[in-house]
Amino acid sequence: QKSYECGECGKTFSCSSHFSKHRRTHTGEKPFVCFHCGKSFNVSSNLYRHQRAHAAERAGSTGQTPASARPRGLPYKCEECGKSFRRNKELVTHQRLHTGRLPFQCGDCGKSFSWSSHFDRHQRVHTGEKPYQCPECGKRFSRSSHLYRHQRTHAGGRSYICTYCGRSFGSTLHFDRHQRTHTGQRPYKCTLCRKSFGDGSALVKHQRLHLGDGPFRCEECGKVFGARAQYARHRRS
Repeated sequence: QKSYECGECGKTFSCSSHFSKHRRTHTGEKPFVCFHCGKSFNVSSNLYRHQRAHAAERAGSTGQTPASARPRGLPYKCEECGKSFRRNKELVTHQRLHTGRLPFQCGDCGKSFSWSSHFDRHQRVHTGEKPYQCPECGKRFSRSSHLYRHQRTHAGGRSYICTYCGRSFGSTLHFDRHQRTHTGQRPYKCTLCRKSFGDGSALVKHQRLHLGDGPFRCEECGKVFGARAQYARHRRS
């Protein structure tokens, strides 16, 4: 089995998507950009959670905050502004906004930054590096947000663009389902056997087998199959 080793810390991964996500903890890269406000994130799940906050704002006319928009699993709270975080190091980084601490200084011009990601982005002003390339036309950009804005010219009005392959979608449903083909995430779990699926329709089809409602039934033993190939293989055995 192929493994991916991080050159920074030596940690290894069996999945390329997990390796890529880990690399961003070193580089500070934030390729997932909110099309509402332009804010960027290093993990797609953080972008998704952020976009739900926008949805909650739009639903705010009812005077209630949807339960899905409330923070869960965020135990570290900033005493200055009340914002909460999942990890302590995220809180420490955030608190630099209040303290004014700027630990990252540019050796070329002396400008200082609170976050390594902002420092890395600034460095590209001096180096001319453009690490973000459009998969459609090959044009390169120094910022992920500039690439995202450019990709929308190819998208033809479709708002959700996959940062892994550049494919665009018109709805969050189709976008989220496509993202799982890259991440390997399988959020739909069968309560009868714990098997998991990346698509809700695949789970429904699977559960029909438990209920004896599959489309292919063996006349000899009564066993049910969800796919013709499985049924044919069973008949040959």
